[in-house]
Amino acid sequence: MTEGGHIPSVLGDDAKHSKELKHIQSFISQTKRPSWHTAPPSNLGEAKHGKLTADQWRSCIEFDVPAAMAQIWDFNKRGGEDDERAQRQKKLAEATLLLAKAVQWATSHSTSAHLASQ
Repeated sequence: MTEGGHIPSVLGDDAKHSKELKHIQSFISQTKRPSWHTAPPSNLGEAKHGKLTADQWRSCIEFDVPAAMAQIWDFNKRGGEDDERAQRQKKLAEATLLLAKAVQWATSHSTSAHLASQ
């Protein structure tokens, strides 16, 4: 709690998390994909959709979640946001992109010496 009794919002704040989840779900439902790109369920994050397939997990990590995060947390249009929160979000976005790249390389059907060194 900060001075004045205000509870600062944090990355795991349920109200913010719920709002961000709705943005991700909206992004997923509005995104056009190639036919070979498996879309996650439009209600991603809710128990109703059941278990994700391996292709849905890979799609979420390689494309849907990073792209939705970039759209939700548009770092170029920030104004007056808490710097600490913005820095945490930026670090999370960067880590998610690194994870996406690692998953892409790990599930690739081809490899090279360059990819192995990465």
